[in-house]
Amino acid sequence: MNKKNYSCHVVMNLIVAVFALLCLSHTAQAAQNWTGDGGKGMSITILAPQATGLAKEQNYIPALIQGEFVSNFSSYSAIDVLDWQRREAIIVHIMTSPSYSDSVQAQTQREIGNLIPTTHFMDGKITKTTTGYNLQMSVIKTSDKMTIASFSKTFTFDELDNLTGVRQTSLELLQQIGVTLTAKAQEELAVAAVANHVAAQTALARGVTAQRQGTEVAALSYFFQAATLDPSLVEAVKRSSIIHANISSGNIGEDARNDIAWRRAWVERLAETERFFDNFLKTNSMPFTLFYSDDIKQTAINYQNETVTLSIETHLHGNGSWVLPLERTIQTVWDGLHATERKRNWELNIWPNRRVTNLDPFKQETKFSVSFELLNSQNKVIGREKLNVESVWRVSQHAQVWSNHDMVRPWIEIKTNNRRTLNFRNVNANDITDKMAIRIASVNNVDARTAAKNGIMQMRALTKDDFNRNTIYAIDKGSVVYYAGNDKNIVIPKTVWEEPVTSIATSVFSKKEITSVNIHNGVTYIGDWAFFEYSDRATLTSITIGANVSLSETRPFEGDFRTFYYQNGRKAGTYNGTITGYNRNSVIYSWTYSP
Repeated sequence: MNKKNYSCHVVMNLIVAVFALLCLSHTAQAAQNWTGDGGKGMSITILAPQATGLAKEQNYIPALIQGEFVSNFSSYSAIDVLDWQRREAIIVHIMTSPSYSDSVQAQTQREIGNLIPTTHFMDGKITKTTTGYNLQMSVIKTSDKMTIASFSKTFTFDELDNLTGVRQTSLELLQQIGVTLTAKAQEELAVAAVANHVAAQTALARGVTAQRQGTEVAALSYFFQAATLDPSLVEAVKRSSIIHANISSGNIGEDARNDIAWRRAWVERLAETERFFDNFLKTNSMPFTLFYSDDIKQTAINYQNETVTLSIETHLHGNGSWVLPLERTIQTVWDGLHATERKRNWELNIWPNRRVTNLDPFKQETKFSVSFELLNSQNKVIGREKLNVESVWRVSQHAQVWSNHDMVRPWIEIKTNNRRTLNFRNVNANDITDKMAIRIASVNNVDARTAAKNGIMQMRALTKDDFNRNTIYAIDKGSVVYYAGNDKNIVIPKTVWEEPVTSIATSVFSKKEITSVNIHNGVTYIGDWAFFEYSDRATLTSITIGANVSLSETRPFEGDFRTFYYQNGRKAGTYNGTITGYNRNSVIYSWTYSP
């Protein structure tokens, strides 16, 4: 590489470093990952590796590698990683520049010069070869450009995609720098990261890549996705907040100097949204799990043929958390269009019901044909049946009649024919044994193990009790929306059908005579009247709740618990109430708190 090109590469990598990834602060827990000083006193800028030979669909890999290096150096050492915060103006500057001219580079150099300098920087290359993907990284002293650590190894694409290669490289570089890692830290960095971390980092990298390409809506959706998968990923939260504020404000930019230009810019933003959804749905599908009870019941006997019908209960669940980033994305765009106060004049007031492209991107229908087998204790297949199930999610929107058919804020609606009884008919009575098992043979004519590995569908066998425990709740995009049980002491489950519970919807428990409720720390919002109904039969006297839960303004609990909880600083703990009287149909409580 000649000097001019190398200089350009360093400049562009510095730009990427400024806006690509966050500086993670060190915590007491992180210090458990090393002994000694952990590299304290060093600071480092981590650049995205220069890529050669990557396919178009792999263009997120450099940002993914960079993100994981930042995460690893921040978590497994005391080295300060470059703080790029509040440099988002550089993103806009680069994205809106028609070319990287000398003047653009000079201006960029001046902006980078405002950053706090670091003692070291990491640079490298990722190159596709005939045997895999060679990752070559070096840590260099800023003062004299001397290399103090380097590592090169060829990995498979899967090893890069699941971050195994990046973590192994981080381990080698940290040790060469002189960071003494604990045995536990070495063990962690030697293997693949947990699935949620990988998925969140990948979504963040795709968002960064989309942002660099100027596709704002795609970037927002990926950042929402990353933050949903890992709420502690501060970078994703900050980036989504910045783009959300920009889009939802209704502004487009200085180029929209008149109404026609403003409308044209908004039509392009709506078209970008439709193109993103269309492309996303062609390559992604909601994660589905088919749950089935291991409780095999006898439901009918045919005495003439000496056969019986045996049945099990099944439940198809599409994880609604998957659609939340998409819902938040389309709502953000709609909010921005609404904020212009021009959508009716521009004849865009029915969007997204009436689209601006010829695409049909706001709906996905998924059908499954699942082959079940019933085996006796000799492992003989004594029954075969197919279960046909389907799920549909779509962007829904209704008109406000009183506002001359203006559309209300869109949301994503999920419909699944989930609870089904599967009957194994005409099972020979002589083949039945005391112990029997259920096996899923295939999904859509694909071997069940391959279907699970490829993400088509996961399968879970549950005990009768576990299956029924999930059945008494209904969940929609992380929110408990229905409760069919009769317990007086409610413990909100952390998951329903393996989907994390993050909120409680309106009026879910309002008609139940509940004595106590225990709400875990994962719940962040409780809706209107969730545990409250004007009644003289009030029984709820104990509430265990996490910290900083947002409570609706319309009294989700009896006795105006909301006021006491907020006045107490929204602290986690148990709040006990004593009924002191009634006011019309409202219950008067006296509340106390214990940590």
